Amino acid sequence: MSLGSSLSVLLVFTASVLTGKALRVRVPGPVLDSFVLLVVFSVSAWAAASGASAAAWSIEVAAVLLALLVVFTLSAAAVAPGRAAQGVRLSPRVDKRIVAAIVVGWLCGLLAPQLSAQVSRVLSWEVLALIAVTGLYVSSSVSLRSVSSGARSALAACAVGVLIAVAAGAVGSVLLGVPLELSVAAPLGMGWYSFTGPYIASVYGPAEGFAAFLLNVLREQATFPLVRGSRVVMLSLGGATTMDNTLPVYVYTYGEDFAPASILHGFIMTVAVPFLVSAALGI
Repeated sequence: MSLGSSLSVLLVFTASVLTGKALRVRVPGPVLDSFVLLVVFSVSAWAAASGASAAAWSIEVAAVLLALLVVFTLSAAAVAPGRAAQGVRLSPRVDKRIVAAIVVGWLCGLLAPQLSAQVSRVLSWEVLALIAVTGLYVSSSVSLRSVSSGARSALAACAVGVLIAVAAGAVGSVLLGVPLELSVAAPLGMGWYSFTGPYIASVYGPAEGFAAFLLNVLREQATFPLVRGSRVVMLSLGGATTMDNTLPVYVYTYGEDFAPASILHGFIMTVAVPFLVSAALGI
């Protein structure tokens, strides 16, 4: 099955969210983590089979696009109106399990290049399974109270985030000499690395997918120390992660009253990312 159709993503995600709401089912965190680690391992193993030069290219693309995202976001935050941060910072929180999955995946890909063919056949199914589990996981995260209290800031941040991602991708395409579709699609992953990397890999190939994966992993980590200035602009930097992994930095920096906006923004971005990436790729 190919991920080439965004309709598959829409149907799977929508069905899982509705099922979670109707049955009041919420997937335990360890189950979601297991699916994420499986996909991370698969992408890493597939990318390693492409060789060292492809890996170096992936790292270069990810680094340049991340730098552009950060520069554009901080520049917008410096001039945008809005309540300033309180000065509290959290340090990046590196997930050792993700690092281990990357390392083990790379070693397996290097030692057993024949894995590439197997991974390319099952990766699409892995990603669809991850989307279904994610839908069940987030189905209980949005309530009428959170929507009403944080909707304005959340929607504004979503718009700002998309504009910054497109701008960074357009400039990155010129600097890196990569297709515009790819350089825009990767930042539109909004930190959802376990979806964006495999999805782009299924369209372009393992090196491109690994670049998108790295970019979105690093984006999440960069959010922790960089939050400052305009709440709306800086909320956009966290992307889909603001409802879970980076939520603490927004609560500590802007106060508990900002939690609903952060959660709602992350939920909207989680729903939107598959369609934003698909649209950027022209699918």
